[in-house]
Amino acid sequence: MPYRGIAPAVTDAVAGRVDMIFSSYISSAGYIESGKLRMLATSGTARHPRIPDVPTMAEAGYPDVHMEQWFGLFAPPGTPRDVVAKLNAAYVAALSSEAVKERLLPQVATLIPGSPEDLEAMMKRDIVRLGKVVKDSGAQVPQ
Repeated sequence: MPYRGIAPAVTDAVAGRVDMIFSSYISSAGYIESGKLRMLATSGTARHPRIPDVPTMAEAGYPDVHMEQWFGLFAPPGTPRDVVAKLNAAYVAALSSEAVKERLLPQVATLIPGSPEDLEAMMKRDIVRLGKVVKDSGAQVPQ
């Protein structure tokens, strides 16, 4: 069933109107922590230290299911390389700081600071991998 956002999907899962949902941890954390929702598996490649008892999809018997939500820092095309390098250094330093780690770890975030080239390579891999998932599923854009 399509939803206009994760909040209505979470609400329907809590109310028992749907059997299961895929959601980020932070979107469902209150219900998970109160026991109103139960995490069955995570879609990352490894268990998260915040929720070590929750298996990965691969451990749960679905080795081909892998999806991680990620965020990157972007600049307009043509931004000078030295500016990109300076922004990236600040971004990596922030992600490596204890203050940021302490803030994001409870959200079940995994911090992977890297270079602009690392982000580009990951994006290219995801475009190919997820493009295949969409094509294989037969999903189509509603008209």
